[in-house]
Amino acid sequence: MIEDKSEYLDIEIIKFKIETSEILTVQSMGSAVPVLLIVVDLITKRTFFICLNDYIDKILVPEDINFFRKKYKTLRIPVKNEILNQKNNLVALRAYGKRAKMYGAFNKFYFQKKEIDYLLDSAQYGGAKEADIETIHKFTETLLRQDIWRNHEFWGVIKYSFDELNNLKYRLDKGVQIEEYQDILDQCGNGSGIWHRLVTLGNIYEEIVRERFMPTYLAQHTSYP
Repeated sequence: MIEDKSEYLDIEIIKFKIETSEILTVQSMGSAVPVLLIVVDLITKRTFFICLNDYIDKILVPEDINFFRKKYKTLRIPVKNEILNQKNNLVALRAYGKRAKMYGAFNKFYFQKKEIDYLLDSAQYGGAKEADIETIHKFTETLLRQDIWRNHEFWGVIKYSFDELNNLKYRLDKGVQIEEYQDILDQCGNGSGIWHRLVTLGNIYEEIVRERFMPTYLAQHTSYP
């Protein structure tokens, strides 16, 4: 594969030297609790941030797999990551504040999908049952009570899943006839159902969302208004 170098961006950055031992401490914590490095310019009084967990996984390891053998590493912080008391500049901080809740929701998505797949397998032999629909109803209400669906200006796709779950709950609240049971199961499960898309949110989060606000080409196009 030939790298396409026809498109590039000049990213204005701040360089910050950090001890590798500190980086290793953050790496050992995993990514569920974001650790932010805050850098203050004492002359201009401007303040900038970078998420160390994401920097390690998205920048440091891909660029230097043996970084742990060195005493120091120099990080590159985009100047656009400035902390200001303005709505657009606080989006990232609110997003990091929800990360633990996001990972908790992703685990629920995965668990519920496995249960729904089991219901679908069982329905092949005896047909969908009222208990199956009650399970779907319970799962839907549980997910809608999660504190992940609002204040996500940084990730508009999550609203689509929120609307899907609300529409499903509305249908279930009205009552479902026996002849609709299988349709409900199919709508929720299988390779293209609602829970398949919910599980996919977790994959998208890891691949794309965690690269936001990094000094990369992708981040420059997806992180800022």
